[in-house]
Amino acid sequence: MELAPRYCRSCGSRILVKNVCHNCNRDPLKGDNYCYDCGALTPNADSCLKCGARYKTSFPVKPFVVIGSLLIISVALAAYFLSRPDKTSLASQEKAITQTATMPETNKQELPQTPAAIVSNPVDSSALKNNNSTDSAIIKTPPPDSVKKSASGIFTSEELKAYKARCSYFGKNQRNQVVFFIANGSGYVKMNENIYELKRKRKGVDVAVFGNDEYEATITIDGLSGSAREWLASCTLIIKDLLQNTSAKHKVYSPCIEL
Repeated sequence: MELAPRYCRSCGSRILVKNVCHNCNRDPLKGDNYCYDCGALTPNADSCLKCGARYKTSFPVKPFVVIGSLLIISVALAAYFLSRPDKTSLASQEKAITQTATMPETNKQELPQTPAAIVSNPVDSSALKNNNSTDSAIIKTPPPDSVKKSASGIFTSEELKAYKARCSYFGKNQRNQVVFFIANGSGYVKMNENIYELKRKRKGVDVAVFGNDEYEATITIDGLSGSAREWLASCTLIIKDLLQNTSAKHKVYSPCIEL
């Protein structure tokens, strides 16, 4: 960069303002007669003959030259690397070409085998029909549990009043279909239109067992159901026929939330 002038090169006056001479109102650096560093008369356009100050330096030019050179080198390097072929892409292209070249040979070996495979495995339509009919017959067979569940009877309202039932257990949304109730510490079930009293054998927090010589009933409280207006105990009732060694499972509900 150029040094700040101390003397005007046109008239040799001392510079008070940086960019203008107060004596001749000219740019202090435009003249060629005086040195801007020492003010001596020196008719030399490049440097002062007395103090050796250089008027025209190459400092302003160097940064632009360096930046330009760097840009040119960067562009040249980028063009060089972009023009080079990628070894990975070349390898993948060669591999793809090799695979493409080998595909027709594989097809030639596999195509003759397709008709033979179809002919050697005929489909027996009659066997499929028999299998379908067998499967449908198996699906239509009623499960044993449905037969067992129908064995327990439903108590009438008169029977519940006669025994003064304390807690009754019924199907979901079916209060009039009571399959089990507790009265005077015993459980009662109705089997084949006969009412059987089952004495209490065991009682826990959420499970109780009742039974006699023929039947056994286990009532288990699984949780609560219903709404804030009325809560119902959600229970599982299992009735066992001890003589026939069978059992029936019922999902029942009761307003008694404790056993």
